[in-house]
Amino acid sequence: MKIEDNYPPPGAGVEKMPEQNITALKMLWEHEKELAKLYYVFSERYEEFRGFWKARGDEVRAFADSIQWLIDKISAGLLILNDNQFKIIEIKYSLKKLKGQVAYCAKYEMPPSFAFSFANEAIMNMAVKHILEANVTGTDEFKNWVDNLQKKAQSHVDSFKAEFKKR
Repeated sequence: MKIEDNYPPPGAGVEKMPEQNITALKMLWEHEKELAKLYYVFSERYEEFRGFWKARGDEVRAFADSIQWLIDKISAGLLILNDNQFKIIEIKYSLKKLKGQVAYCAKYEMPPSFAFSFANEAIMNMAVKHILEANVTGTDEFKNWVDNLQKKAQSHVDSFKAEFKKR
């Protein structure tokens, strides 16, 4: 069953969601793209960890794609995000800091331990955690999407923590 099968067409009695939620989701999408950039910078910088950083970047890029999927479904009126779910100030701060870290790491040499520290801080603010904590109404397809996202996010964090412990 598709999400579309359980919902009316856009605009047919579906209440309008607070615009702040769409804005926040777009910022979370941008956050994940920046985090992927950080990982890709590290994959180029540290040859001995290239595979690790590239794999983490690919995972985060997939998270960004998942957020875009969510934005598309909400924009089409197929899902409703209840109330104002996200703390925009926190997201803005995290995104700004992450952009600064990407610029810094791309410009300056640093030991691999610094890269792991930067990434460890960024991972604690992953956009995925904000989405998983949000109260979103949806169908079984959506619930399966959330479960899948949770599993992928946990795998990402676990693989990172295992590598971080080695440092």
